[in-house]
Amino acid sequence: MSTAFAFLGLFTIIYMGWNLLTSLFVWRRRKSKFKRAGIAFLVLTGSTLICGILLEHEARDAGFESTSDREDANSVGIYDPAIWNAEKAAELR
Repeated sequence: MSTAFAFLGLFTIIYMGWNLLTSLFVWRRRKSKFKRAGIAFLVLTGSTLICGILLEHEARDAGFESTSDREDANSVGIYDPAIWNAEKAAELR
């Protein structure tokens, strides 16, 4: 599901860029192009927030403390949250 919001953000960036670029050349529609770019910016902000929230929930459902905790575990090659928690506990001792 977070992938869908990531693609929505990508398409929104393209759409916003297209509207801003064409607003330079089409003088009659400049106001509507800026409105569309503003709406695209709001959609981009919303999709980014929703994507972040979904990634956080996925990490917590998997058993990690947060998304950054999951990324730390994946960076050292550990994909099981139980093993990662045991490694962290052993480092604290």
